[in-house]
Amino acid sequence: MIWIPITIAAAGFQVARNAAQRSLMGGAGPWGATLVRFLFGLPFATLFAAVAWAVTPGASAHATVWFWLACVAGAALQIGATAALLTAMHRSSFALGTALQQSGLPFALVWGALLFGDKTSAVTWIGGLIATIGLAA
Repeated sequence: MIWIPITIAAAGFQVARNAAQRSLMGGAGPWGATLVRFLFGLPFATLFAAVAWAVTPGASAHATVWFWLACVAGAALQIGATAALLTAMHRSSFALGTALQQSGLPFALVWGALLFGDKTSAVTWIGGLIATIGLAA
């Protein structure tokens, strides 16, 4: 049951990160605040990749062109979504921006089923529905 305190801590850190980024909006704007987030995370991502590479010496990556295109597209979309989130939080409210950010769960359920043929259980759909109702409330 260690996942419960870890999840609560992660949610708290995410709220703190979003609040810190929102405070940067006044002077730096959405793109400056977004840049700060990703530049701050770059050393951690690099360290994580280096550790993963070091602990799996026999594994070899077969990075195809499609892999790199997906990486670039995902990175660009993440950067754009972060700027949009910060703009929403700046123009409206922190709570609304956070609720919009969390709306990815119902989309992931539907798109996963439609595009990828995910076989999700009834319990998963009920959990997704409860979370969506909580977002809408």
